[in-house]
Amino acid sequence: MCALPEGLVVFFAALNIFFSMTASLGNALILIALRKVTSVHPPTKLLFRCLAVTDLCVGFISQPLWATVMLNIVTKTKWNIPYYVFVIMSVSVLILCHVSILVSTAISVDRLLALLLGQPSV
Repeated sequence: MCALPEGLVVFFAALNIFFSMTASLGNALILIALRKVTSVHPPTKLLFRCLAVTDLCVGFISQPLWATVMLNIVTKTKWNIPYYVFVIMSVSVLILCHVSILVSTAISVDRLLALLLGQPSV
């Protein structure tokens, strides 16, 4: 079912779990920092918060589910993950990736407009 060797899949799953923890912690710290900052314009701050929340959800939901599904495929145990967990993982990855790309695009447009209209930088 999996094209990669078993050891490589386990390595990627462990790496993904590590990145899941760092993404969750990092984005939680970003949300705390954005709460205390006053020099950023409110619309820009909202966009940064949206991106941090989206990435936080990736760290809490998508990455652990992906690692779980991959480890379940590789291991030959009776630890069967129901089909709906795979569907939840697929849908969460799809939705959160799209939202993250859209929010990043909105931040880029916001910064471009700030430069073109002569507003102060963040």
